[in-house]
Amino acid sequence: RRVTSVRTSWFNFLSDRSSPREEVWEVAQRVESHGPVQVDEYTILIAALGRSRSWQRSLDTLERARAMHHDVRPFNAALKACKLSSRWDLSVHLLSEIRQSCLSPDAVSYSMAITACGEATVPSTQPGRRRPEPRPQWELALRLFEEADGPTLRDNNYPLHCAMAVCGKGGAWQRALWLFATECTAPQVSAVGYGTAIGACAQAFEWRMAVHLFDKSLSHGFDPHLKSYYGVIAAFASSTLWAQALSVFE
Repeated sequence: RRVTSVRTSWFNFLSDRSSPREEVWEVAQRVESHGPVQVDEYTILIAALGRSRSWQRSLDTLERARAMHHDVRPFNAALKACKLSSRWDLSVHLLSEIRQSCLSPDAVSYSMAITACGEATVPSTQPGRRRPEPRPQWELALRLFEEADGPTLRDNNYPLHCAMAVCGKGGAWQRALWLFATECTAPQVSAVGYGTAIGACAQAFEWRMAVHLFDKSLSHGFDPHLKSYYGVIAAFASSTLWAQALSVFE
């Protein structure tokens, strides 16, 4: 009973997003040194290491999980770990690794890889600036979205919304609206979809289109999602239309 209690406390610690990063690896090592690790436990381990920005250790732990379990969940946790560390290239590679392992990527797999494309960076070209510059790989995100197939994936809008968001980050707001149009033809069009499309327009300073989509969502009977409010306010603010932004905020 005491061993079970200690093990439970370890996983409670690893599941807690506020746990100190520097202690996560130490606890993760204790877990693996005390008996077999189940697939859901490996998933928690990898996710915790990812939140502590230890993507290398996340991938090392994934290798041990693969040797014991045939399951996509540890892969998904590793995909998110790479995304959190802006290693979009590794996320895309992991997606292909899932297929090579004779597993089927699910909606979470594609969503994590697509979102990682939005975190891509390149070395700065400005003299004296060390921080890399954002360079969202929206075209790659679109290709990954197009690869997502099958009844389960087609009925899940999460990868679609992620692809829309990456297009918005990359300034390809027209592509984001093209993706949104595919959702509008389906019965599961949502307030979240409207909010993501509005956000894409806001990032491109297309305030008129953002307002049009906001009004359209209201006419369809949706209670505006927080993303919708934020997107319209940001669109007005980016065009220095402060009075309009304030009216939406109020």
